Amino acid sequence: MLPKPDALNALRDRFADVRTRIETAAQACDRSPDEITLVAITKTHPAETLKAALALGLRDLGENRVQEAEEKIHMFIKSVNENNQDILKLIN
Repeated sequence: MLPKPDALNALRDRFADVRTRIETAAQACDRSPDEITLVAITKTHPAETLKAALALGLRDLGENRVQEAEEKIHMFIKSVNENNQDILKLIN
């Protein structure tokens, strides 16, 4: 289950804003935005928000609480269907 449409739209808007800021900063120092990795920190966010982040194209997720990470990983493993590669990236 993904977050409610309003929450999903807010996440989409924040993601677009951050990508734009990264592009602007990269251009200002003659770098390619592709050289910069956006890592979304998942601390305190529910697993559904992580699913939405993956659906929006985020691929690098960070979690610093082992117990939360384990819960989220287990949830992802249970819901694996066509996106196996994204799940494996999270686990590794």
